[in-house]
Amino acid sequence: MATKLKQYKKEGHPEAFEIWWGCPFQQDSMDFLYYWSVIAGSGISYLHGQVCNGDNMVEKNVTFGKNHSQTMLSILADWPRTKYTVIAGQNFPGTGQIHGGPCNIPTNSLVNDARENGCKFVIIDPKLTDTGAWCDEWIPIEPGKDQIFALSVANVLISEKLYDEEFLLRYTNAAQLICTDTRECLLNDKGNYLVWNNLKQEIQSLPKAGKMDGLSLGYNKTYYTYLKDKKIECKTAFQIFAEMVKEYSPSKFSFKDQVIKIAINLGKNKPSVVFSSGFTSGRYPNWFQTMRAFSIVNLLLGNFDKPGGYYFIKNEFNVSNGWPVPPEVPDYSKDKKLVPAPYNNMTLEYNIDQKPCYLKPRKYHPAVASLPWLHFQAMEEGKVKAILSTTENSVLTQQNTKWVRECLNKLDLIIVGDQFLKEFSDWADYIIPEASFLERNHLYYNKYISSDSMENLLLYMRSAAIPPEGNSKPLSWFLIQVAKKIGLEDYVENIDLQYKWWDKILEKAKLFPKVSAKKLIEEGPYFERYPVSHNLLFKPIETRSGRFEIYSNELAEECYFNPKSEWHQNNHVNPFPVEIEIAQPENENEFFLICGKASWHQKSATQHSNYLMEYALEAGCPYMPVYINSTRAKELGFSDGEEVILECVGPRKDQDQCVINDDSIGYKDKAIIKTTEGLHPKALWIYWASGHEEKSNTMASKTKKGVKMNWFLPTSATPYSAGVGKNYSIVKINKIKG
Repeated sequence: MATKLKQYKKEGHPEAFEIWWGCPFQQDSMDFLYYWSVIAGSGISYLHGQVCNGDNMVEKNVTFGKNHSQTMLSILADWPRTKYTVIAGQNFPGTGQIHGGPCNIPTNSLVNDARENGCKFVIIDPKLTDTGAWCDEWIPIEPGKDQIFALSVANVLISEKLYDEEFLLRYTNAAQLICTDTRECLLNDKGNYLVWNNLKQEIQSLPKAGKMDGLSLGYNKTYYTYLKDKKIECKTAFQIFAEMVKEYSPSKFSFKDQVIKIAINLGKNKPSVVFSSGFTSGRYPNWFQTMRAFSIVNLLLGNFDKPGGYYFIKNEFNVSNGWPVPPEVPDYSKDKKLVPAPYNNMTLEYNIDQKPCYLKPRKYHPAVASLPWLHFQAMEEGKVKAILSTTENSVLTQQNTKWVRECLNKLDLIIVGDQFLKEFSDWADYIIPEASFLERNHLYYNKYISSDSMENLLLYMRSAAIPPEGNSKPLSWFLIQVAKKIGLEDYVENIDLQYKWWDKILEKAKLFPKVSAKKLIEEGPYFERYPVSHNLLFKPIETRSGRFEIYSNELAEECYFNPKSEWHQNNHVNPFPVEIEIAQPENENEFFLICGKASWHQKSATQHSNYLMEYALEAGCPYMPVYINSTRAKELGFSDGEEVILECVGPRKDQDQCVINDDSIGYKDKAIIKTTEGLHPKALWIYWASGHEEKSNTMASKTKKGVKMNWFLPTSATPYSAGVGKNYSIVKINKIKG
């Protein structure tokens, strides 16, 4: 590795070497990985990020602003006082509960508290999951139709006047004036957004959040004004959205009565409600606009910083990273432009994941976690030549496995550092026996609301239970040795990732020496508790209007109306959440192939364990088969337990502009089918990571019989938000001849 790094540096391209990492909660210090990549000048990517929550974070930044985005992303709510909850595609047990940070147990407990306190839960999901069985109601939605569902709910809320008018006027840009024919916003000569003042009967600048100043929603009204001697017809953002959702009458939706009931329950129980599109994102190319539609429904409900609604925690530990700073080490930022990276880190702007985000105009939003397909394209072009992969498994977990492997074959060097043998281990030139999470220390931070109406801030060390066994070492130890071999010893000489690194974080948070890594290990977690306080403007709203946005000024200015943008006039970045159609199964024996995680497995990391592969754990829901709706199976002549052939038939490039590479079209694999009534008729469903093929692993042999999901996934990416279609596969199911 040191030899290759020296070579690439001599050639003027140290970024030809990249670190890929996948899970922040299995990972040796991701802080150190980013620090190391900066001092070495190498590339780095949280490659798993867009498969997880990457474009969800973009949407929350676009709609709510950076200061308020994390709460919405994490579904952080005042759960004990919530009365009604609707969540799409979130399976609490299978996905680590509702994400509140690395320590999800408090949040899961609070969801149960809400249920015990009388909160009703509705799950929107094509598959009846663990959560679906736990909820009061399950809506088996057609794959990719969640946006239509959300817009139908908005239709009812508006037509029945169940929205919170004061909240919309005080905290959102619902009153902002939009030109009727072009859908561009109105600006004065100073570049201020404009609204109609109902008291003065004139146009004025949009006031700061918190002020109403005679604003009107302009419901069923049209306004006229003159700008530069031209008469302009305009309407409020609220009115245009209201007109837009008229076509989404629940009568057009397959669950008409349920939609009406859900909307009325949300409206009558507001603000003590939660309406969420779930944590993970990038399911289909329309998911960015789907999440926008869900967010706008919440804005209609005004369920923010009020009992039982979403809650913005006011107190924080100022947790950043443990990087040493000059003069402790030489200045590593000299002649380098550093930009924000995941989990409070910094990285080099020229990295593949960052460079497109800092163009003018931006190609992607800076909040994207990664741009994985660009890394594979860079391999094809010879720009990335070597990688170190840790706690991620791209040869299994990235879209379009065939293409991914073709790209990996072009590399000079593949090193895998990991705690478990995975597919990537078989591709490695060298394997680093990385110490597991049980053999090293790591600091974690979480915040949540407890049942007694208190904000809870929590710091704890996941401390080493045993020293590293055999020849295993933390990955950071290995990278320090490499740094010394390439002349970077001054940057790593005194680094101690057992204690000092974490103490540096605590020092930056102004908690050290009262709180130290050693004290957290010896004395247990550190808590601070504060009474719940409701003040939505505890921090400024960092959108372009300074308000939560129904009409996205960022999408309008950066993309949709910007002739220099690659996404000019592209409806994926329309400032309103317009419906985005996705490719559909075309023939009787074609289905969407979708997946979900098993509650007894950790993503793709634990199928090596024979104990976790025991049939008894499956409780009648076997891990290996592909699930099919019972009625559809009968119509097609398939029986439970029959072996069939699955073939990828879409989406193709000619069906969807978001498809970048469709090499997976035509891929076939055998599967055993399991019939069930708990699945939408247009979907086939599998457990994520049920199919494996390692040669070097001790994995139970039955995993070889499972379906390898990502072989069936064409590579797709959503404009600006970079969502990857991790469920966007259309397959044909056929009988095995003979």
